[in-house]
Amino acid sequence: MEINEPKVRTSATRLRKFITRLLLVLLLVVLLLIIILVTVYCIAPDVFYAYCIIVDAGSTSTKVTLFRWRDWPSRSNGWIEQVNHTKTKKGISAYALKPEEASATLVPVIQRLLDANVPAAKRKSTRLFLGATAGMRLLNVRHPLYADELLQELRDALSKIGVTVNNVYSDIRIISGDWEGRYAWISVN
Repeated sequence: MEINEPKVRTSATRLRKFITRLLLVLLLVVLLLIIILVTVYCIAPDVFYAYCIIVDAGSTSTKVTLFRWRDWPSRSNGWIEQVNHTKTKKGISAYALKPEEASATLVPVIQRLLDANVPAAKRKSTRLFLGATAGMRLLNVRHPLYADELLQELRDALSKIGVTVNNVYSDIRIISGDWEGRYAWISVN
């Protein structure tokens, strides 16, 4: 009769198994990181973008521009990209006697811009600013009640289109000629 002696594992055998398991775990971690990086940078490129709509409500036309930039918490550079730009035929001051037509004209333009260029998940966080310039400044001097009514109509309509308007009185307003010049200087530089 043969006696089975228990197999004694040597320390070399244990070390070899430990190293094998460790390498297998490291390989799995590396593969997981590769999958995450491919997903983040190739499949979902818009995840790290923030968007903003600037409405330049001039005297002869209204220009709507959509901007985007990389919204990375650890990055603080000034890189910004103009995604799209469109223009209406009239300035908003032309709607002084019919303010609802100003919003009826402007809202669909902004909505089309959003639908075509901003992912649905980013629309709620997209900021909107409207700066009314010379035409509205003149209307505000000549007929302040018309200017107020027109701005209020735009504030009501634009705050309901699914973008962020933090403060309707500071984000949608008539800007002075001085501020218009400052914004022009910033955009050129």
